[in-house]
Amino acid sequence: MKNIFLILNFFLLIQSGYAQKQDCGWFGNMKPAERIKQFPFNKAKKIVLISYPGEIALAKKGSSENSFIRTLTLNFEGKEKKYNLLQEKEISGKDVDSLSKLLINYTIRKGYKSNIMQEVKCYQPRNGVVFYDETGKVICFLEICFECMQSYISPAVGKINELNHIPDCGNERILYLKEIFRRNGIN
Repeated sequence: MKNIFLILNFFLLIQSGYAQKQDCGWFGNMKPAERIKQFPFNKAKKIVLISYPGEIALAKKGSSENSFIRTLTLNFEGKEKKYNLLQEKEISGKDVDSLSKLLINYTIRKGYKSNIMQEVKCYQPRNGVVFYDETGKVICFLEICFECMQSYISPAVGKINELNHIPDCGNERILYLKEIFRRNGIN
């Protein structure tokens, strides 16, 4: 009996030694009314989910212009990018709430400090979220690569871009985002 007690204590000690604080997660606590007052939600009059072929896929397929519903041209941080859209859908209500929860409340743990940086994997984004103002001008754009679980938002919102570089911070966040796209029929 004494040996069993020692063995159990040994396993508990080992397991507790491996327990680590989670570096990112649902650490924000803003309610929907507060989140909607944060950028880009406070300026957006229209939020649209999009899908487009990645640059590699476009080069491989030699896609014809006819398969795209339209071309979206964005100019952020001095760079112009063109996206040949395959799908787009405006979201509202529950989906805007879910998106604001993700962008505002999913963040880095307070006091997090690390020198460890995760390398960005494949990063061939094929999906995005476009925020338009009342004049139809794009005010914010979130690019997403569901394959390597990375994203990039411009202009920067909260700690979203920093989350890409912290080991294992992208998975839950990107899966949550992927569910929003799935609910809206965007591949």
